Amino acid sequence: MIKRKDGTKYKFNNNDKVVDSGSPAKTAIAASPGATTETNRQRIEQYNSILPEFKGKPKDKEAKRLFCAMGYGADSQLTDDNVEITTECGIWDTQNVKGRNISTLMASPSLATVLNTGTRTYNPVFVVKVKNKSNKTIYIDLGNSFFIRDDNSTAYYIPSSVSNSSGTSSGVGVNLGAVAGALGVGGAVGELAGGVNVGGGKQGGSVSTTYSQRVVAVPPMSTKALSAQPLFMRYGEHGPNVFVYAEKTNDDLFLVPHIDLKNANNKNIRIGETVTYTEQNTPMKFGTYISYSFSENLTDIKNLKVNYFLKSVTGFHRTPGGEFMTYAYYLDHDIPSYSSFIGFVGIRN
Repeated sequence: MIKRKDGTKYKFNNNDKVVDSGSPAKTAIAASPGATTETNRQRIEQYNSILPEFKGKPKDKEAKRLFCAMGYGADSQLTDDNVEITTECGIWDTQNVKGRNISTLMASPSLATVLNTGTRTYNPVFVVKVKNKSNKTIYIDLGNSFFIRDDNSTAYYIPSSVSNSSGTSSGVGVNLGAVAGALGVGGAVGELAGGVNVGGGKQGGSVSTTYSQRVVAVPPMSTKALSAQPLFMRYGEHGPNVFVYAEKTNDDLFLVPHIDLKNANNKNIRIGETVTYTEQNTPMKFGTYISYSFSENLTDIKNLKVNYFLKSVTGFHRTPGGEFMTYAYYLDHDIPSYSSFIGFVGIRN
């Protein structure tokens, strides 16, 4: 059972898909070809009307753990006749990255494994998945596809190369943002806006070089997960309501979002209390912008943009013992439906 914003409750029936609390959050409703506008409207309205339901024991006490649930912006394009976008949330497990600094870690999704949010509060990420509903292969242009944090965008394509020589390898990567004019997949030679050559590969003697792909193919009726995107890229302020702390223990590195939000009485959010926001007054926004084509040469580009906004914050109990910064064991108990939402856990210590 899930509680809506208007106070009514939604009870699952036998035909409803229930997301296991051990699985990442998913929201997927198939689109009807030729009716994408109405499909988008219904899907957004349905998801935004549902709030996390607190099942624990409320207390008139400041909540030290906050479950932050995102909503879809009204102009989001979750589907068209060819493609459907879903979003999963989780955290980066950052073990065994000793010697790497924060900026390197948070810019390199391949360094860590994406896990379900579960009881953890550190390094929250969104994973955008693109489903090809058509009977043709589609090609995603990662150079013109972005993840957006407030007004700042990051391209999904990070130009990089790896060279192998005599059984050893070395890698060089540089994030140049959006890429202009690179065509083809894998071995095709492209050109960056600044004139730097990418793509293509050469092999001579015992040396071979492999370049990252700017364009990825998605076969008919299959899904491609794009690289995980951290919600918070660095230590420090992220707007007036979020300050991200860096916690380091042995080989583990954590970026922990501290949330400073008030209720209607201008007090800190209480245990069991839910504060809601609209798209207009929300304190936090993210987004993703996907470009794709039916042509490998990226002619006739189509675009889908999904906007996320913080729609609710629910206070819940802190871990027994109190001071473990990166855990929130009571999430499963207090908000058992949390995995049905796109969201993350913030803390207030």
